[in-house]
Amino acid sequence: MAECEVPGSSVSLVARKYGISSSLLFRWRQLKESGGVSGLQAVKAVVPESEVQALKAQVRELQRLLGKKTQEAEILREVARWERVRNKERAQVRWRFTVQSARTKLGRAYPWAQAAAAAA
Repeated sequence: MAECEVPGSSVSLVARKYGISSSLLFRWRQLKESGGVSGLQAVKAVVPESEVQALKAQVRELQRLLGKKTQEAEILREVARWERVRNKERAQVRWRFTVQSARTKLGRAYPWAQAAAAAA
């Protein structure tokens, strides 16, 4: 890059001298002027864009999972509160589904059971 800045030299001459594309040298010069080289001189390591994108996707997935787990924890807390109230009141289950009502309601779904009950 320094050879391109020497008076009397051009990017095309330097590119031909080293057998590389002049557009590549122009791109390098553009990156240098925009501060792209400062990343290489910085103390921090340079990370490829693909790795950055993969890490961003991983963060999004972890945030989604965290939201899901937070929602599950809230549901469990609500159930625990409900359970404490029910236990405190000593609530009991009131079964309203008798054998006779089961035979009546489910007879259409299980005709063989209804026939067996009638035969017995």
